[in-house]
Amino acid sequence: QIHIPMMTGMGATAQAQCVTLRKQDEDWMDVRGKAWYRPYYATIEKIINNINAKISFHAGGELKIFGIEGCTKFSKSTKYEWFALLQDLDAAANNGSLSLRPTSARIKLKELDELVGEWVSRKGKNRHAIIASCPSQIGNDTTIMEKVTDAMTKYDNVHILFATQRDGVSTLYEKAPVTEVDQRIKQVKEQAMAEAKDAIERMQKETDRKVKEAREEADRRIKEVQEEANRKVKEAREEADRRIDEVQEEANVIKREAVTKYAQNNHRKISI
Repeated sequence: QIHIPMMTGMGATAQAQCVTLRKQDEDWMDVRGKAWYRPYYATIEKIINNINAKISFHAGGELKIFGIEGCTKFSKSTKYEWFALLQDLDAAANNGSLSLRPTSARIKLKELDELVGEWVSRKGKNRHAIIASCPSQIGNDTTIMEKVTDAMTKYDNVHILFATQRDGVSTLYEKAPVTEVDQRIKQVKEQAMAEAKDAIERMQKETDRKVKEAREEADRRIKEVQEEANRKVKEAREEADRRIDEVQEEANVIKREAVTKYAQNNHRKISI
């Protein structure tokens, strides 16, 4: 189980937690790649800069960002947008585009009035709260965002900035018309895919040609070897037949000589 502290500073701690989540959580979601994230982040950064620019705020102001803790079953976007937001605010504070680095807290829904409502209502400081992250559902309750919004309407210094599916950015940007850049990217991708396909087809044809040539060369060589073997077998048989004939002829000569000698010996005996 991944432990996420309720209170956290931005920067190294949030970044370490985000990296840990990415390594351990199979449900990892790259919220920065979503169409709604950039406008969502830009709005929060702009609000922070605007609040910090007010003269009344500089006289003794305090700003804190809150996130409503969701359940792990229904709150993937909420979980990952919170850590991405803290990281990006920290980076913006470092590069100077964010004029104030606010503190942050992730709280439970039941703690909303105490930790947000009562905090902004305390006297002595010009306090502002930004609720930047909220789940759409906890358990079977699908009205969490509405409950948070309704509960905070009585506080002028609480700013509801969490993203919802009803936001204009969700409907406009997710279904935005294809821009010239998008069209060019699409064309480049299609061209690259076509070139890759052609290259693969050429490679396949070349491979098929070489395989065919190799098979034909193998068949030709096998045929040559077979013919050579047949020729040698034929020559060996002919040589064997010739040698047999020679041996047979030699045997016949010896036989005739033996018969002649025998006949001569017998003839001499008869004469005596």
